[in-house]
Amino acid sequence: MCLGKSSHKLVLFLLVVFLNGCIDLGPKYKQPFLPFKIPEKYEAAAYRQCIFPKQYKWWRVFNDEEINKIVKLVIDNNLDLRKSYYRIREQLALALKAHGERFPTINGSFQVLKRRIPYGTSEIGGLGPFLPEAAIITSYDLGVAASFELDLWKRLEKEEEASKAAVFQSLQNYRAVLQTIVSEAILKYLKIWALSKRIELVKSQIRNYEITEKLLKRRYENGLVPLLEVKQVQQAKIETEARLPELIDEYGKAQYELSVLCGVYPTEKLISPPGEIIKPEPIPSGIPSDLLRQRPDILAAEANLKRLNAEVGIALANRFPRISLTGNLGYSSSELTNLTQPANQLWGISLGIVQPLFNAGRLKALQRAAEARYAQAIAQYAKTVLTAFQEVESALRTRKYLMKQKEKVTALIRTSEKTLRIALWRYQAGLIDYFQVLDAQRRLFVAKEKDILLDLAILSNRVAFHRALGGLWITEGKTR
Repeated sequence: MCLGKSSHKLVLFLLVVFLNGCIDLGPKYKQPFLPFKIPEKYEAAAYRQCIFPKQYKWWRVFNDEEINKIVKLVIDNNLDLRKSYYRIREQLALALKAHGERFPTINGSFQVLKRRIPYGTSEIGGLGPFLPEAAIITSYDLGVAASFELDLWKRLEKEEEASKAAVFQSLQNYRAVLQTIVSEAILKYLKIWALSKRIELVKSQIRNYEITEKLLKRRYENGLVPLLEVKQVQQAKIETEARLPELIDEYGKAQYELSVLCGVYPTEKLISPPGEIIKPEPIPSGIPSDLLRQRPDILAAEANLKRLNAEVGIALANRFPRISLTGNLGYSSSELTNLTQPANQLWGISLGIVQPLFNAGRLKALQRAAEARYAQAIAQYAKTVLTAFQEVESALRTRKYLMKQKEKVTALIRTSEKTLRIALWRYQAGLIDYFQVLDAQRRLFVAKEKDILLDLAILSNRVAFHRALGGLWITEGKTR
């Protein structure tokens, strides 16, 4: 519509209102109240120390170059991680789009129009003289059109706020995927390490049985021992050999699984059989509970809250009028050479207001749906925080149990070794048969295998702890 003096005053008034601060209809974001009390430190920790969060490269606590190499492969090549990265790019592009919506849209145009006017028709829509013969008329149009929505209720600002929260949420989801994939890769590596140790232990046991079998055969041939003892050793050797193919197969499959995590073709040659792993330094007592704030899933859940809170404001603003300004400036002429002459100038400005009058409650229902989604997200956020505390507490408690079990197994190995020495001495003295020696060897073998599996559990628990905590910590000037 064309604007008179009163309309110009209305536009000026609206611009002043817009420039001095629009009306924010949406609710202000506040950190949600949690329906449970958060302690200063974890229950499984003894006392509190001065510890500060350090989020990155927690895997370096293992002091293992092979682990560092695997993590680099994961970060560079893992396909789930790559997908999550491009999700960030998508959300960032959408955030830039939402930011652009808050600025005027300006379009330029240039048009050349040729038209044929038949004989006997008017040149200008029936107002001019009739043409004596058919004619071809050429016209040139050059123009710039602009449109701008006054964000009077901060709808566009809320859309940008929601987009920014979605970007941050996708970034934290990327970090969560990174933590998960890196943890899984290290756990696979530790499994391969434990399997290689178990395979070597089985092979060592088989070699012992082979040596014993040869010795007993010679003694049997000399009539010094019964055939039963030879058969017992042979049976023990066959039983132990039967375990080897299963362990080797499991070792190869673990290599395949690690290869996929590293984004390479499944192969058993990804890593050579691991050597000894230097156990990381102990977890300090008194990890403070606020260290959990660095967990990416908690940060992502809170970002989701901010996004949904902004969407409540958007849904509310949609129930109010949308006010837009549209203007155009251009030139129109039948001659290209004098197109931009002042006499050929065209311009126009309009003010548009769109107000929902009747929609059978749809907009109000959408607002209530947005409020309900926000309430759901609060519950999900609280559950995420509570689950995070449970994971850390469980990791700390399991660590205490495993360390006590480690002491028992270490003592069991010492006792089993001493028992075997006594059994061999008594056998050589002719006081017992070789079956008791075999039994002592089996018990020592079982204790050593249990020790390997326990070391795997302790190292895996350390991975689970860092994953639950969300990273590292710094204490006394050193990274742990």
